[in-house]
Amino acid sequence: MTPFVFSQPQIVWTLCVFTACSFLFLLSAFWLCRKQPARLLDSLCLCQQTACDEEGVRLAFGKSSSANLDPSEEEIDRYFKHKQSHNIEHARHLGSLLGEDILSFRPELEYSYLTSWELNHVRMLYLFVTEDCVRHFIKDSILLNLVLAQINDILSLRLPDFYNYGNFSQYRSYTVYKMCLDENRHSFPEEKAVQIGRCWAKMIGKPDDEHLSLIGSKFYLMMKSRCEQRLLNTSFTCIDRKSVV
Repeated sequence: MTPFVFSQPQIVWTLCVFTACSFLFLLSAFWLCRKQPARLLDSLCLCQQTACDEEGVRLAFGKSSSANLDPSEEEIDRYFKHKQSHNIEHARHLGSLLGEDILSFRPELEYSYLTSWELNHVRMLYLFVTEDCVRHFIKDSILLNLVLAQINDILSLRLPDFYNYGNFSQYRSYTVYKMCLDENRHSFPEEKAVQIGRCWAKMIGKPDDEHLSLIGSKFYLMMKSRCEQRLLNTSFTCIDRKSVV
């Protein structure tokens, strides 16, 4: 079989096409620089820090790698305003602190009889309480996504098996706790704690154990207090007329 060989005219034609495409690309880039130089630099910077970096996209805009990675112009503007005001850095730091708070919560020191299954459900409850508090305190979507993602990153790094321990149980417990709070949204904190305690006892398979229900209620109040105190000690710079925190 005779191998295919490009003729000299074909080679010349290919080089001409390549040269023309390169020239058009450079001309377009030059025009864009003349037209909107600041926007081009911002877009390139954002691409390096977010859109071209899967973690950055997920953190700043709450988008997975399979989703549309193109942030809106409003998101880009708000992101850079937050970055210039050091809000991005503060949000990541806050998420790290909240994640460490979950890890440093050691109920087994006082309740040594709790099993590993029950202790894992304590962390699931703490994660739910923390995320619920953060959503109530932080209304800006970019900062909210950053804080929540950083919390989960800290847990994944320090407890690699946490999300593999029982994903179904985690999602189910999150739904149960959320429904519990929604049904008691107008109740006093102590009443909410009682209901959460019962839900926690139910999630660990002991719904009739009043002692465990009481422990669950105590955990909820302690977790909520710690999380709220952490958030109250944190402030973000307001980038527009809307309140950030």
